[in-house]
Amino acid sequence: MIGTRREALGLLLAGAAAVAIAPGRALAITEAEASAFVERLVGEITALVQSGRPADEQSREFSRIFARYSALPQIARFVMGPTWRQMSAAQQDAFSDALLTYVGRVYSGLLKDYEGQTLRVQKAQDFGQKGVLVTSVGEGPDVQGSVVEFLVSDRGGDGVKVVDI
Repeated sequence: MIGTRREALGLLLAGAAAVAIAPGRALAITEAEASAFVERLVGEITALVQSGRPADEQSREFSRIFARYSALPQIARFVMGPTWRQMSAAQQDAFSDALLTYVGRVYSGLLKDYEGQTLRVQKAQDFGQKGVLVTSVGEGPDVQGSVVEFLVSDRGGDGVKVVDI
């Protein structure tokens, strides 16, 4: 059983890498490009957390950030599983929109826990056909030693995206 919203979202994203990468497509992103991409993502999230904006605004903005930086179509297909193929295009779009809203709400609630803290990109490692694994570490009160890893790929056909966290 899933105990927290954080665990629920982790499970939601856990398998995204398996479906987000188009087979046979050459990986073109370098470790440096992947690191810079994650630094931009972390910078936007940090600015949002430190903005002092109301929770509902943070939720909407986080959804926009997530949509820009993640492989959302592939994640939505993964979350729905085989049912995705039975859905109409309108149902798929509605589900993707609902998923995006859900992710924004969950993370906006969690963002409050990270005020005054940041992530610093530590290293990037080529993971072959899966992409580039970018490792970041938490800095600030109560997060020293916390690690967040981002699997980044450009093989989905829509530019560089986070395919797994």
